[in-house]
Amino acid sequence: MQKKSNQLNVYKIRAQIIPYVLILPSLLYLFTFFGWPMINAVLLAVRRESQILEIFAEPENPDSEVTGRISIGSSVTITDYELDFRELQQDRSEDVYWYKVEGIGEDGDPVEGWTIEENLDECCRPRSTRDGRILTTHLEDILPIHAEPNAESPIIGNFDLTDRRIQNERLKDVIIWEALTDDDGETLTWFLISDDRIRTSTIGWVQAQYIRPFNAIIRITPEDFAIDPRNRAVVPDEAQLVLYSEPSFEASAVGNVDSRLGVQILDYVMQPKFLENNRWRAEYWYYVSARQYIYLDAIGLGFTTIEGWLHQSALLPTERFNSRIGGKLYDRQEVITSFPIYEQPDLSSAILLELPSETLIDVWEYLPSEDDPELISWLRVSERNGDTIGWVQSEYVVPYTYQTHFTIDDFRILNPNSRVKAGSGEGEWTTAFLERMFNDRRFMKALRTTLLLIVLILPIQFVLAIIMALVLQAQIKGSTLYLYIYAIPLAVSDLAAGLVWYSIFTQSGFVNSLLNQLALRDTPFTFIGVGRDEWMIFIIVLAEVWRATSIVMVIVVSGLQAIPTSYLEAGEIFGANLWQRLRHIVLPLLRPSLQVALILRTILAFQVFAVVIAITGGEVVTVLANETFRWYDPARFNNKNMAAAYASFIMVISLGISFLYLRAIRTQEESARS
Repeated sequence: MQKKSNQLNVYKIRAQIIPYVLILPSLLYLFTFFGWPMINAVLLAVRRESQILEIFAEPENPDSEVTGRISIGSSVTITDYELDFRELQQDRSEDVYWYKVEGIGEDGDPVEGWTIEENLDECCRPRSTRDGRILTTHLEDILPIHAEPNAESPIIGNFDLTDRRIQNERLKDVIIWEALTDDDGETLTWFLISDDRIRTSTIGWVQAQYIRPFNAIIRITPEDFAIDPRNRAVVPDEAQLVLYSEPSFEASAVGNVDSRLGVQILDYVMQPKFLENNRWRAEYWYYVSARQYIYLDAIGLGFTTIEGWLHQSALLPTERFNSRIGGKLYDRQEVITSFPIYEQPDLSSAILLELPSETLIDVWEYLPSEDDPELISWLRVSERNGDTIGWVQSEYVVPYTYQTHFTIDDFRILNPNSRVKAGSGEGEWTTAFLERMFNDRRFMKALRTTLLLIVLILPIQFVLAIIMALVLQAQIKGSTLYLYIYAIPLAVSDLAAGLVWYSIFTQSGFVNSLLNQLALRDTPFTFIGVGRDEWMIFIIVLAEVWRATSIVMVIVVSGLQAIPTSYLEAGEIFGANLWQRLRHIVLPLLRPSLQVALILRTILAFQVFAVVIAITGGEVVTVLANETFRWYDPARFNNKNMAAAYASFIMVISLGISFLYLRAIRTQEESARS
């Protein structure tokens, strides 16, 4: 007997615990998706990041001594910098710059120390990307790495350039971490380098003469002269143009070009046209493919394709393909300082002139290498805007964008003047964002519009929802069809509903079209625009009533189905008419359903956003949810704290009104228990 009693007690305990266990997933869901975001929103509204930047005695060491504290917005001067790195996932890293700054501390005294770039305005990175390239013919296949910036210091490693050849050059990409200069402070002497960004390889010192700035293009190739096969040109509309068999006006004609069809450029040649005083200009002939109308007896009008040469004057200037390539003369071995320009692509031909190193030139034509057609042996060039055209060996020509050396300017700060934009350390509690929200000139307007929409929308929705629910509950003929019609807005999104009603009330919309057809107005009436706030609010009310009344109807229908029919039959027996049964029986028993519907619709009404944006744009007529987005939008204010302040205000009002609903609309049992 005692055993059965114990088992009953166990069952009772389990029966008491099981409901709490079953509710845990719901509580976890509510906390994860509602509670935690709400807590974070409130914290953003009443807490801000530190307004003080702490600067340190040493770079790359946040644990070093704090040498000063500078307020956000204060001006600072950058005197030095060091490059560090931050490790990322998947063995990747990113550059981090530490800057030595001078400024006025929060106590008014001068301070000096180090901070990272995230805390300063984006104005101060050096010009160089710190990406370098070993690109030299001075050495064999090994470049030694020294422990100190001294040729007599121990060699701690080397760069093997054996597998990194381009013709007679050796190259390898490296990262530059530090640069040293000679006594004059202008000439670079040594670089501290590594061959990857995370410093896992050997780090050491290499003489600056062996390191070049990184350039993706280090030479001119035949691809620079290639024509894009998609390149099409348009000929003038003036007349039929002649297509020649050779790039000359003296050649025979192969056909005419119809200006309506255009041409496709296949190839080109450049021919210098000599003028007076030994000057010249470049003229282009283009080898093109063109379509030509022909008449076929079987099918009528057809097309055929012809190819030939067109002079540059036959193409519209905006469509003319220009093969002119910019370059400069430079010996990568830094031995030759003067470069001969030959009359023909032959070292034995006459020398027309000699140009110094770094001279800018125009490249007009190339000859491929006999050993490798992918390489160029000779280039036909002229001095930039010069009057002599000749040939030079391609190994002495680099693209004009090619930077031959690093200079000290590459490692100097572009702009030493900066400003503190972020603080460090823990944040602080504040009411500044709430005060700013309440003082915002758009706050009261948004609040009034939101409350006005709630006052106008909710009564209309509930009256219509109850009528719709009673029609469905009466089971009249066609009630199923009515249900389908009522449920249509449930499938329409907020934004789509707003766009639908916007299109109805535009100047070319349905309403103005109807007024015009009924001869009520000759000109369109402006419903949506500046100074039409009342009409726009009216349209928003219509859109919201049409869109969301069905939600309330579903809740009311479920409440009606829970009312026993015996209650209504009893009222009818005692002589109560329809209004009396609705007032004294249906509505009191619908209080729980109406309570849920009121809370739901009020909360959603405070969040109305998409419909307002679609109809008004959010500027002329605004609501609280629109102001929240306006402050959050990165394209406008990008202020998450202010957005959180608006969101928290909406949440507090929604919770307060929900509490009032719960207290005001109570069933008799709830009133009795209280």
